[in-house]
Amino acid sequence: MVFRVIIQLILLGICAIILVLAASLEVTPDSTDKVNLGGWTLPELCQSKRIFGIDCPGCGLTRSFIYMAHGEASAAFSIHPTGALMFVGVVIAIPFLATNAIWIYRGNRSLVSELGISVIVLVVTVMIAVQWIFRLVT
Repeated sequence: MVFRVIIQLILLGICAIILVLAASLEVTPDSTDKVNLGGWTLPELCQSKRIFGIDCPGCGLTRSFIYMAHGEASAAFSIHPTGALMFVGVVIAIPFLATNAIWIYRGNRSLVSELGISVIVLVVTVMIAVQWIFRLVT
């Protein structure tokens, strides 16, 4: 039981860190491919783009999260629609994980089964793959 509560709290912390980082970063005004942290431009992390010159399935996720954190939903959807939806999922996950940790700590079963989590991960993975294929084709 304690292990499951700790897992919930770790996931809660990860979600919080993601939101804080997204709010702290900003997309560079001169280029939509780079992001700034406190005036410093961060290097390109996508090795697929660097080596092969093509976007990977996750290209644009960071920028999409940044735009969502700054309230620019249309820009977020134009960069990576799945990323914008994932951002909403992370926001929703925070109160859910906190509630689930309390629920488990009190001796109840988790509010979501392992099958439910697997289905969510599968749906997000398929959404990212379909979007990537659509980008490559068009």
